[in-house]
Amino acid sequence: MDDIHQDNERNLVENYMKQHCIEDLLDETVNCILENRPTNPYCELARLIESKSMPEILEVSVNSGFGEKGHCAVNAIVLTNMGVFYGTCGLPKKTFEEGVDILQDFEQITSKIDDLLKGADPRNLRDIDTKLISIPNLNPSVCVAVSIACCRAGAKHRGIPLYRYLC
Repeated sequence: MDDIHQDNERNLVENYMKQHCIEDLLDETVNCILENRPTNPYCELARLIESKSMPEILEVSVNSGFGEKGHCAVNAIVLTNMGVFYGTCGLPKKTFEEGVDILQDFEQITSKIDDLLKGADPRNLRDIDTKLISIPNLNPSVCVAVSIACCRAGAKHRGIPLYRYLC
């Protein structure tokens, strides 16, 4: 019985390694290290492996706050496997003049957005925006704040400055 369990475990490990191309990744990074011989091979190894990781949104949260000059704003925080990224969008002045309740239940909004975007690639802004606008009655400022945070995450994951990412 132990032999069957060991064979099953071995097959699971082999399939996992094939699915994620782990052996190929390690071969490629080790060859790059040996070819370039950086002064700190461990940091370079970490950088090379990180550059190969697939970007993924782990968590999204949205809350109200204050933007420039003390105006009310929506703040979005997008956590990916490479860091935390922020987006802020001011609220139009007419929102308050018309009595629209923008300071909604951000816990509920966060839950909806987090459920939709968890696991998504922050570089695929079209997909992110499509998912955001599918949420009924979502204030456009919330969409913009989340999109801005995702743009920052996408630029970081591509390793380019935000202004180049947006062009």
